Amino acid sequence: MPLIRIDPSITIDRKEVDYKYIDRDYSIGVNERIAVDTTTARVVLTLPAVPSQGDTIAIADAGGDKATNDILIRGNGNNIVNQTITDVKFDTNNKEIRFVWNGNFWAVAD
Repeated sequence: MPLIRIDPSITIDRKEVDYKYIDRDYSIGVNERIAVDTTTARVVLTLPAVPSQGDTIAIADAGGDKATNDILIRGNGNNIVNQTITDVKFDTNNKEIRFVWNGNFWAVAD
């Protein structure tokens, strides 16, 4: 699977890591940065089940087709955004969304 770099000036965590290109359903590892291409179909991503406080995930649009074929992000037993949501839909073209585990849920990081 090829690696691509979206923007080398962006640093999400303590260590610069290349984005991993994904075009199918995928289970994300902790502190992973992925570029998702939904040109042909929706992609379902599963967040880590046992995160540690401060773990981060970055998900970027690699194909510009999120408005047509979105990304479904599953919490894998954990809540996302707040204390009650377990799945979220990412459908904004040419954007990146970052999550950080705050000890209770995956919070959206700006």
